[in-house]
Amino acid sequence: MRVALFGTPQFAVPVLEAMIRDPETEVAAVVTQCDRPVGRKAVMTPPPIKTAAQQYQIPVLQIEKINREESLEQLRALNCDLFVTAAYGQILSQKLLDIPPQGVVNVHASLLPAYRGASPIAWSILCGDRETGVTTMFTDAGMDTGDIILQKRIPIEDTDTTQTLTEKLSLLGADLLIETLHGITEKTVPRIPQDPQKATKTPILNKTHGKMDLSRTFRELDCQIRAMTPWPGTWTMLDGKTLKIFEIRRVDGSGAPGTVLDDKLGIACGDGAFRPLEVQLEGSKRMPLDVFLRGRKIEKGTVLGDEK
Repeated sequence: MRVALFGTPQFAVPVLEAMIRDPETEVAAVVTQCDRPVGRKAVMTPPPIKTAAQQYQIPVLQIEKINREESLEQLRALNCDLFVTAAYGQILSQKLLDIPPQGVVNVHASLLPAYRGASPIAWSILCGDRETGVTTMFTDAGMDTGDIILQKRIPIEDTDTTQTLTEKLSLLGADLLIETLHGITEKTVPRIPQDPQKATKTPILNKTHGKMDLSRTFRELDCQIRAMTPWPGTWTMLDGKTLKIFEIRRVDGSGAPGTVLDDKLGIACGDGAFRPLEVQLEGSKRMPLDVFLRGRKIEKGTVLGDEK
C-alpha cells in the first residue's frame, strides 16, 4: 500500500518509523507544517517529523495551507492509496479527504469519542483518568468524528506527565496503525460510528491552563502539574511574582488554601497540604526547593495566589 503521512510533532515519528519497517507499506512522502521560530532567539526550527523523514530519505512536503487547490494538486501527484494523519495540526477539507481511494486514517491519542481535539493526552491526565489509549479512525470532515477502526488501552501511572504519556502512546499508536493498515488491505477492519452523546472536546493549551487554584484537592493539583508538563507549566503568585511549581508531595497540615504552613514551604490546599519539590521564581532559575529556601525566607502565614 502506498501511503503519505501527515504529521508534525514527535508523536508522529514512531508512526513514520513503523510504516518504514513494514514490508507491506510504501511511504511516498511526509506532509508537515513549515519550519517555525522557536525560543527567545526565534531560531527557525523544523518539525520533528521533518527531521526524521530526512534521516530516512523520505520526501517532505511542507505546505502552509493544505486545502488550497495548488496543495491538493501536489497531493494528487503522490498517487497514494491512503493518507495517514498523526497530530498533523490542520483541518482537512472534503476535497482532500476524497483524494486517496482508500481514504484517510487518523491516529488519535485518546479512546474516542472521549477527548477529541488538540490536547487529548494532557486532558486525560488533568481529569484524573486512570487509563487512556489510542484510536485509529477513518477521518471525515469533522473534528475527530469519523468511524472508529481499532483501539488499544494503557493505564495512566501516577507519575505520568504529558511528556511521558505522549511517548508511550506514540509507540502504541504506531503498532495500532500497522495493524489497521493490514486490516484495510485485507478488508477486515470494522467501521464503528462514534456516539456523539459520549463525546468530549479538548482545547489548544495556553498559559492560563497552568494557573493553580490552591483551593483544589492535592490530587487535582498533582494532576494539573503532570498534565501541564512540559508546557505550559503550572504557577501561582508569591509576593507579586510568578512562582512556577514543577512537582509536589503531600504533607501533614491544613489551613486556608494557599497559606504557607511552615518554614519549608508547606502549602495548604483544599484537602490538606503539599510541599513543592522544585520551583522557579520569576526572574530566577529553576531549582530544588531546599536551594530556593536558602536564599529566601518565606514567613509562615504568607498567602500564595494573590494576583499582581
